[in-house]
Amino acid sequence: MSASANLLRKVRGFQKLIRLGSLLFLLIVPVLSTPARAGEQTAPARVIVAFQKTAGQDEIQALERRHQLKMVSDLPAANSRVYVLTGLKNLQETLKALSAEPIARYAEVDQKVSIK
Repeated sequence: MSASANLLRKVRGFQKLIRLGSLLFLLIVPVLSTPARAGEQTAPARVIVAFQKTAGQDEIQALERRHQLKMVSDLPAANSRVYVLTGLKNLQETLKALSAEPIARYAEVDQKVSIK
């Protein structure tokens, strides 16, 4: 076998490897970059609840028990707290229920936000 034929065979083998790698890349990347659908959680859901200035500690603790929340961070400057959901409730239903609480100004998912 001549040197040019051997080189051509190696190039074709390399081209096959590149095509296979590209195919695997196209199959794997969408799976890795697909966000969880509403209601599906890959990690414990975290929510931020902002309270009315008139909310007392007893009222806040009662809300935490009622909605099975575990505080992970206190944000006193914003009169807010970050919680992890400890129950098996749906995230969207919990947010809706928390927002309806009279002592809550708002409740939202704790997530990264980027501004372009």
